[in-house]
Amino acid sequence: RMEKGSEEEIVLTQEELEKCKEAFDAFDKDSSGGIDPEELKTVLMFMGQEPTDEEISRMISEVDEENTGAIKWESFRKVIEEQKKNRNNSDEQDTLDAFVAMGGDFEKNGSIDAKKLISVIR
Repeated sequence: RMEKGSEEEIVLTQEELEKCKEAFDAFDKDSSGGIDPEELKTVLMFMGQEPTDEEISRMISEVDEENTGAIKWESFRKVIEEQKKNRNNSDEQDTLDAFVAMGGDFEKNGSIDAKKLISVIR
């Protein structure tokens, strides 16, 4: 949790935030302010998945900080932000792994032989 007065890291752009809110509102069919188990199951089935009731309950309980039995907007936004952070970290890790494989080191120091890099790219 962030301390009051501290700056929150901006993870989502305004456009991404608006798209997330649109998606949330589309999932929240009854406009209750939360995505309940039935609404989540409907969305996942529409996406070609076949979640069990147990899987649905687990998904909701993982993000349902207030134990409401539904996913509220703030929790939904946090999940999307975490996914974006993890995706960005994953890309950086992949780049670092490639750098190390080519002769650099884990501290992001060193250099890569240009001929070696060119031969791998070709």
